[in-house]
Amino acid sequence: MKITVVAVSAPALYQLNRYRQEFQQRYGENRMELSMFYVAGANPGVLGLQDKIKEAVKTADAVVIDIMGASEALQDVVREGLAACRGQRIVIGNGCREYIRLGAFSMEGMKKQSSAPAEAERPGPQEKKTKKNAAALMHTMRRMALMMGSVAPFGMMKDMKNVFLLIDYW
Repeated sequence: MKITVVAVSAPALYQLNRYRQEFQQRYGENRMELSMFYVAGANPGVLGLQDKIKEAVKTADAVVIDIMGASEALQDVVREGLAACRGQRIVIGNGCREYIRLGAFSMEGMKKQSSAPAEAERPGPQEKKTKKNAAALMHTMRRMALMMGSVAPFGMMKDMKNVFLLIDYW
C-alpha cells in the first residue's frame, strides 16, 4: 500500500514517522510505502520537490493533505496531483477540500446529490429561503454525519463520519 502525506504540521509528520518505524519492525519493510512531505513555508527545497510531490500524490493508494498556509504555487501542485489521484483522499482544512474521497463518500458525489432545479424551474409558489453561511452548513452536515454514521454499519454516511473524525483528530 502506498500512502502519501503532504502537510504543514511537523508534529503530525513526526508521529507518522514513528508509526512507520514500528509498522516496519512488526510487518516488514515492503508492506507499506509512506511518503511524507513537510511543506511549511515557501523555501526553495519545497519548491524544488514539486514534481516529486505531484507524482507521489497521483500514484498513492491513500493521500492525506494538510496544506493550510502553504504557498499558492504548492497548493496548485497538490491540486494537480489530487485531480489525477484514484486512491482515497483525505484533505484537512479548506484548501483542496473539493477532492475529499473516502470509500463511498466524496465531495463530488455530494455536489451531484445537492444539485436541485433552479428556483424558477420549481413548480408551485416561490418562497424566499434564508441562506445559512458556509460554516453553519458544514457544522450541520458534520453533526448529521456523526449521528447517522454511528448507526449505519457501512455506506456513504459511515464514510462521511470517518472523514470528519479524521479531520478532527489530525
